Amino acid sequence: MKTLKGFNTVRKRLPFNLFFIELLIVLLFFAVSGGVIMNLFASADLVSRKNRASEQLMLRVQAVSEMYAAKGDMYEAADAVFGRGVCVECTRTAEPDDPGSEDAEAKVLDGLIVTYDENMMPLVTPDGRRDYGMIELIMYESRDDTPGGSLRKLEIVAIFLYSNHGAEMLYEGVSTAYIPDYEETAEEEELTDESEG
Repeated sequence: MKTLKGFNTVRKRLPFNLFFIELLIVLLFFAVSGGVIMNLFASADLVSRKNRASEQLMLRVQAVSEMYAAKGDMYEAADAVFGRGVCVECTRTAEPDDPGSEDAEAKVLDGLIVTYDENMMPLVTPDGRRDYGMIELIMYESRDDTPGGSLRKLEIVAIFLYSNHGAEMLYEGVSTAYIPDYEETAEEEELTDESEG
């Protein structure tokens, strides 16, 4: 009889243990689902921040492009749009267009870098740019002088900086301005008139 009572006691505990196992499986399912959903929310937040920043960035790129087309000078355009206090000067060596020609030599281009934080406020200090920078706007100016004037090009590159030290290019474009040399053109016209007359 004691054996039968012991068997009944074990049998009564068995469904109770199955309930806890089922509860653990459900909790494991919710934990995995919660992790996946949190990862999706984090990805959506990053995409939202990137879209908001790129929208604001394109307004600044358009402003500096239009100002450069009007003024023809990178420093004046940057001063009008950003203020020179937030710009960091830099240089870049550009390879010649025709490397096979005899007079081909690499040009050193002057440039400016403006770094923005998440709220599209310009960062001034080196530590701020390194720790809180989200967008970098890089500009390089090249000039091709001709007898009648100067063709100036402003290369604009915008980079999205990730917190894990990665980067992605958001925009790359060129703004141009032609600055005529009226004095030299007037002198050439006078020489032409004198030679004809």
